[in-house]
Amino acid sequence: MTARKIFVFLLAFAIVLGATGLGWNSAFAARLAGKTITQEITAQAREDVFLGRSGVFFPSSAYTGELSLTRIEPKSTRVGDLRFTEPFIEIKLTTGSKSDVKKVTGVVYVYFKLLSWERRLWDKGSLSIYQLDTQTGKWVACPNLKLVAGKNSPHGRLACVMNEFGTFAMGTED
Repeated sequence: MTARKIFVFLLAFAIVLGATGLGWNSAFAARLAGKTITQEITAQAREDVFLGRSGVFFPSSAYTGELSLTRIEPKSTRVGDLRFTEPFIEIKLTTGSKSDVKKVTGVVYVYFKLLSWERRLWDKGSLSIYQLDTQTGKWVACPNLKLVAGKNSPHGRLACVMNEFGTFAMGTED
């Protein structure tokens, strides 16, 4: 193959990727960079930051800062009576003072996009979102879950109003 043929092939490949939306994007970059994505968020803006099938949604952000999402593959999909259906997501927010925010101000949702079998678990009443309590090391069920059926069709997304930033997981109790 000549250098010209290689160049034409690479150019055509780049055009196809760009035209189909498969070009370089933040989710692809995060996958290459160790499953972490960082995004600037702005106060009073509607923000939706996601990584894989999980994310964080601010209907109107109370913060200006840097939001970081990290997907964590659990060593085991089971902890006690819990069976996790998705990798964990660690959510951190750093404000202009470069300090981590712990407590959530305003309404902020952590969510997981549902697959068909997860939606069936939800419909049976056996799927929940859990947060890791850093004090006790135990997973605590989110007390205020909501199925957002109109998002991520056809199965929707399961959302939880966050009280504090931290590590979240979606799972079912055996």
